[in-house]
Amino acid sequence: MNVSTELLVSLQSKQDRVRNLCILAHVDHGKTTLSDHLIGSNGLIHPRMQAGTGGLKGGMSAQ
Repeated sequence: MNVSTELLVSLQSKQDRVRNLCILAHVDHGKTTLSDHLIGSNGLIHPRMQAGTGGLKGGMSAQ
């Protein structure tokens, strides 16, 4: 499922349609993986960009 930019802007402009989500867990317990899979399953990012595939976090170093 691909989501158009117009649809995202439309949904985000309606405050009653916006949901904030907090994911709290210990280090190395899969927060990024969970977040990426939630976003990816909704078609907002390509599956190859999900965590564990060298996508979004692939080039980041530990701080």
